[in-house]
Amino acid sequence: MPLRKMTIAGNRLKEQQGVKFLQYKSKSKTWEPFPTYDAGAIAHWYWEIKKVDGGSYWVPSSTTHPWSTKGLLCDEDGKAFSDNGHDLYYPQDIVVWIPDAVVKKESNVEDNAAGIADGIPHKAPNTPPGS
Repeated sequence: MPLRKMTIAGNRLKEQQGVKFLQYKSKSKTWEPFPTYDAGAIAHWYWEIKKVDGGSYWVPSSTTHPWSTKGLLCDEDGKAFSDNGHDLYYPQDIVVWIPDAVVKKESNVEDNAAGIADGIPHKAPNTPPGS
């Protein structure tokens, strides 16, 4: 499913109204707020993985994969996404809720024609956080 890509520093994103970083808790099988997530001051690509009413869920990506549980970002055909020849990874247990209003005001959002492979572990919830 073709979705979008946003280039933004995580700390800047984290400051936006309504943005929530969530972490998957395998014991309870729930997504919980993750306010202490170090989103970083360097701009990274964030990839939209699911649209729901009022916003969408995204995952950050990095070539240096700093997360303890990581997955390789691939398109729907299984081809790995890369940045200057380096594979892109995402955290398997972290998603970011970004309200539509935040996405609309950012100029650094582009369509990702290739789409992202369906099957990202611990798929994002089907509803906005807290609903």
